Parts: sequence; C-alpha cells; structure tokens
Amino acid sequence: MRKASEKQLPAPTFVAEFADGTTTRMSVFTSLETLDWKRGERLSILAYQSRFQTHEVPPAIISAWFEQDGKVLAQRNGKSVP
Repeated sequence: MRKASEKQLPAPTFVAEFADGTTTRMSVFTSLETLDWKRGERLSILAYQSRFQTHEVPPAIISAWFEQDGKVLAQRNGKSVP
C-alpha cells in the first residue's frame, strides 16, 4: 500500500510517428520496468483512426518512444513496433 507522503508519477506517455508525418501521444498504463510497447502501438493506431474517422489500417509507425517528465525512457526507430 502506498503511503500518503509518496508522490505518484503519472503514467508514461507513448509517442508514435507514422510514415505520413502524423504523431500521436497518449498516456499508457504500464510498468516502468517493463514498458508495454504493444499496448502503446494499439492505442496509437486507434488514436490515428479516431482522428481521421477511418477503420483503415494506418501507415507504418516509423518511430516510437516512451517518455515521462520530459525524459525519454526508451525508443524504437525505423520500424513498426513488434
């Protein structure tokens, strides 16, 4: 159980850049020790589809990273997140 004096950090933010230049950003509930790349990618795809009101598969994710408080926690470039 968390003590009242302990500060809870917000969930990390997943940032995805798609091949067409679109960027999505959203908080992802995940462990900081084991970042959930698949969840971040799924949420990014849904955000893309929602933004453009489509059910079509969006372009590939060419770069993705998790960040928290302005610090990059982990990054993947040049390919879709596996």
